[in-house]
Amino acid sequence: MIRWSILVLMVLYARIIASQEPLRMGIRAGMNFAQISGVGMQGFNKFGVLAGVGLHWRFKPKWSFDPEITYSMKGARKNPNVDAGDYTTYTIEADYLEVPALFGWHMDKKDRFTLDFGITMGVLIRERVEQNGAQLTQGRGFNRFELGAALGVTYHLTKNWAFQFRMQNSIIPIKPYASGQTAILPLWGIIRIGEVHTVISISLQYNFGFLPDVNESPRIKKEKLPRETKPKKQNGNIIDEE
Repeated sequence: MIRWSILVLMVLYARIIASQEPLRMGIRAGMNFAQISGVGMQGFNKFGVLAGVGLHWRFKPKWSFDPEITYSMKGARKNPNVDAGDYTTYTIEADYLEVPALFGWHMDKKDRFTLDFGITMGVLIRERVEQNGAQLTQGRGFNRFELGAALGVTYHLTKNWAFQFRMQNSIIPIKPYASGQTAILPLWGIIRIGEVHTVISISLQYNFGFLPDVNESPRIKKEKLPRETKPKKQNGNIIDEE
């Protein structure tokens, strides 16, 4: 899945370069606040980092396509509840190499805010489970691939710097329930057949361009006017130049 996603991004990049359409590239880094729903460890108590690179293709004045390649640390954490006599800690670490394929809707005339939405495809590259600080060798048995949906907002601080807030949730469970049962959330009425990642992320992005932006107009060079010459004085048959 990841190989095909990277190949698609390379083809898209070559196509944009060939057509000379507006293109920018960005680097992104930030923090994840993660949980795993369906395992009894709700609460965004697991912190992790995220970092990646992406392209920004402004194919319409109000629309853009923003594919990325991102390293994202997810999972869940159960903290002790001393008041209830519970001193147990339990941590699930799940790191993914992801390819988010997002569209951006540029909402305002000043081009400050963008609504981002799309899907994410990820492959699990690291899994670690700890209880009371000791690693459990059996792990959780997560699926290798993850498919999710993402929704977020980008605030463009300057032409090059942007602040992003994004929420991401698995569409397909990362691990089915052991007994095969389903769960229905009482408030939302959503049927769930397994455990899913839910991640809230904040990040800072720096963009730099390869091709001109759609909102940029080329500078018009001023033509140099010929220098004025002083009139020549005539003395008799002799012409003097000053």
